[in-house]
Amino acid sequence: MSVLERRMRDVLGGFVARGEVPGLVGLVHHRGETHLVAEGTLESGGGAPGLLTTPLDYAAFCRMLLAKGHHDGGRLLSRASVELMTTDHLSPTQKAGSETFPGEGGWGFGMQVDTRMRHLYTRPGRFGWTGGLGTTAYTDPSEDLVGLLFTQVAMTSPVPPRFFEDFWTVTYTSLDQRQGPFPGG
Repeated sequence: MSVLERRMRDVLGGFVARGEVPGLVGLVHHRGETHLVAEGTLESGGGAPGLLTTPLDYAAFCRMLLAKGHHDGGRLLSRASVELMTTDHLSPTQKAGSETFPGEGGWGFGMQVDTRMRHLYTRPGRFGWTGGLGTTAYTDPSEDLVGLLFTQVAMTSPVPPRFFEDFWTVTYTSLDQRQGPFPGG
């Protein structure tokens, strides 16, 4: 077991290395068919290539990044490491002609980093990933927000489905409602 795998497990729990889960790992729905994802067939997973997890444990990982490396009294990463991971490292030349990927900005270490506000839900500093197997998970430090939607319905285009945009629009619209639905209430 690698240092990363031990630290992920000790601090966050729930992450396992590929090959440790015997048999069926999950289901993916694609074009009306359901496919079994069996042991050894997944090329990458949440958290880092080769790791598998649940949505709740991935949320813990995202909360750890939001907390600059801390989680439940433990430290998995240094603040400087999280900042380096979540900073855009692409030059303008590298971004030219690739508007669909990485989308609204740039690329950190293993995740998209928004560098401008193009929609209600894209903010400079927001980071995360929309995956081809029907997941979208982003962390927005400016709003103290972690949002995840794991559909397990494979995308059929490099452009995410409309309901991903709807999910993020509703999420960001609801932020103004956190203090209650009525002024002063």
